[in-house]
Amino acid sequence: MPDRDKQIITGKLVTEIMDWNEAQLVIRENRLEDFRRTPDCLWSYYIWKKQNPDILESVLAKLGWSDMTPSNPELLADPADVKILPNDFPYAIDPSITHLVVWTKTKIPYVSSNGDITDEGRSKIDAYVHQTFVSALNKDPKDVLWFRNWSALQSVKAIPHFHVLLRNVPQKDIDKLVGSPGTI
Repeated sequence: MPDRDKQIITGKLVTEIMDWNEAQLVIRENRLEDFRRTPDCLWSYYIWKKQNPDILESVLAKLGWSDMTPSNPELLADPADVKILPNDFPYAIDPSITHLVVWTKTKIPYVSSNGDITDEGRSKIDAYVHQTFVSALNKDPKDVLWFRNWSALQSVKAIPHFHVLLRNVPQKDIDKLVGSPGTI
């Protein structure tokens, strides 16, 4: 367990609930390490990890996927390769914000020098997020954020994924998205 997580669980490092404006700033400034979980959520995560030593197998089962072979090598091009799920261990964010994860069998292209997504990859994800979360939900683009943790911050490295934060979306709309591939 990293020192930061030990400090959070023991209460030595206080985790404050992040509001929408703070989340926007963290993502815009690429300070993704500033996202933290509450002590209870973090503790639950470590219990889950202990109970599920094969994280890849556990997440694949949750996704309903038997393997990571994509139907289409192009990112976000085939519904069979994409699934939206809630983050089981969300960051400490305001309750008006829903934290979803978009999982994909297709690699998200990144620049090896810094681990950031390539311009082409970012463009494809931007288009997908706009179609799935802005257009389909009739949301203001200002109420939708997405990011991909860099490798050092990822708890599930074997399955490509990115995070989506939605502000003030009714649960009925979230329920329609969960388990689906979104709009492809």
